[in-house]
Amino acid sequence: MRKHVTILLLLTLACLIGATPGLSEPDAAHQWPTIELYTTAWCPYCLKAKAFFDERNIPYIVYDIEKSPEAAAKKEQLAPGTGVPVVVIDDIVICGYSKKAFISALELDE
Repeated sequence: MRKHVTILLLLTLACLIGATPGLSEPDAAHQWPTIELYTTAWCPYCLKAKAFFDERNIPYIVYDIEKSPEAAAKKEQLAPGTGVPVVVIDDIVICGYSKKAFISALELDE
């Protein structure tokens, strides 16, 4: 009997933890603009840019310019001669990691 109660409690706890809102799901109440990140796997500032959006549950699309010739060409068209990351928020092109620029482009109150 005690074993059954323990199992029931563990299952209930697992369900409650799994139902916690906002941990990894995008904020459905907010209509975010389209966000594109042009990155490489080894770039530390690319990781910082991803973390910025992840911490705020803001959805984005990642394009690795070393794995996709199309992504590399698009990045070069958007920001010729620059490094990564290149972040596009709607029509705003941000070269490099800039928390201040991300906040401004997204009109966040931080």
